[in-house]
Amino acid sequence: MKTRYAIIPAVYLLLQNDSGETLFLRRYQTGYQDGHFSLVAGHIEKGETPQTAAVREAQEEVGLTIQPADVTVVHTSYRPNVGRVDFFVRMAHWQGTPTIMETNKCNELKWSKTMPTEIIPSLQPILNDIVNGEPFSINQE
Repeated sequence: MKTRYAIIPAVYLLLQNDSGETLFLRRYQTGYQDGHFSLVAGHIEKGETPQTAAVREAQEEVGLTIQPADVTVVHTSYRPNVGRVDFFVRMAHWQGTPTIMETNKCNELKWSKTMPTEIIPSLQPILNDIVNGEPFSINQE
């Protein structure tokens, strides 16, 4: 019998404040890209949509309350070499002030209009594609 290709989905949140700055968090003690900045992000669990996963991740990682109807997918990135698909989403509204909720995984939050120089390398071209209005990318990570 043929084994089907399994893909691991994830969601990345493009949280932007009224000044047009994006929220980045610095990874800490995770074993993956520690010391680099990323976005609020996480795996999509069975039964979730990118929208409901974004709601959960926003609450778990930075203590924000978001409604699924306020979440829009703006970019999808396929990583065939590692069997992943990543959904990048924007929120129209949220409630709360971003706070580090997982101190064992993150040690800094940073609002910035530009990408931090210490961004996870694979995120840089994707974020550039998003700025340029590209809805889809293939990342050969």
